[in-house]
Amino acid sequence: MPADTPRIGILTCSFAGDFPLCRTLAHSVERFAGPEVLHRIVVPRRDLALFGSLAGPRTEVIAQETLLPRGFLNLPRPPGAIRRFIPALRREIYLTPVGLVRGWIMQQIVKFAAAAAMPCDVVIHADSDTCLIRPLDPAALVPGGRVRLYALPGEGRLDTHLPWHAAAAELLGLPPCDYFGADYIGSLITWNPESVRALLARLESVAGVPWTRALARRWQFSEYILYGAYAGRSGLCPLPHAPSSRSLCHSSWGHDVHSPEGVARFVAALEPHHLGADVQSTEGLDAPAREAIFAALEARAAAFQSGTR
Repeated sequence: MPADTPRIGILTCSFAGDFPLCRTLAHSVERFAGPEVLHRIVVPRRDLALFGSLAGPRTEVIAQETLLPRGFLNLPRPPGAIRRFIPALRREIYLTPVGLVRGWIMQQIVKFAAAAAMPCDVVIHADSDTCLIRPLDPAALVPGGRVRLYALPGEGRLDTHLPWHAAAAELLGLPPCDYFGADYIGSLITWNPESVRALLARLESVAGVPWTRALARRWQFSEYILYGAYAGRSGLCPLPHAPSSRSLCHSSWGHDVHSPEGVARFVAALEPHHLGADVQSTEGLDAPAREAIFAALEARAAAFQSGTR
């Protein structure tokens, strides 16, 4: 892959509840990504009309149903009062050829299907609660012609994460492994769509069924750990990647963004390599508060670029 001319795509899987967040993200992409960068937003068909206002010359909004095979049906959500009292119904439920599947699992399946279909050399996964804060440099995503792979050695060895590593080994047909040596989970994660297609072919070869069914019948797995294990540690990926322990995203996770002092510390912790930031939707901040934080981060990023800091 030419290191200086990679085709970049930004992929966002969203839904109606996150529309205000996704709108802020889309505006940041228009400001900081070149006109050749495709931003594809994937939403349930019922949300197409709402998200249609974000569509433009290089922003596509498509229905997730167009990416899934027949037989995957998003069931109507029960009323809010019922969801509050029955935790299992708080997430969306899908009827599939392998039975009922939780929305969290289907979200990851949609992410794989959407990434495999992206017409680019590098896809950046941008959740709705992220925002670009400085100009995107495509060449920085393919050092030496290899797509960067976020991998933080020795981290992420948590009791909650180890089953995801074990699931990755099983899905890839590898010997049992409960930890692949690094944490691959984060925001603004980059994938190679060609590697995604090879990974999905591997899943089908191991499982003997379509990859969508192989994943749908899993109770739990992590898309980022599965891709990271495949691309970085399995020896199976035909395309070499460039591991990097530096995240492209400055995350609010672990920061206090509800007080002026906490926000100031969060902004001060921004580093020059950060392409964007996330203020997680679970923080419950209103739009003005979120946008004020992003504006402060943009100003700090601009200061890095101008050398005034």
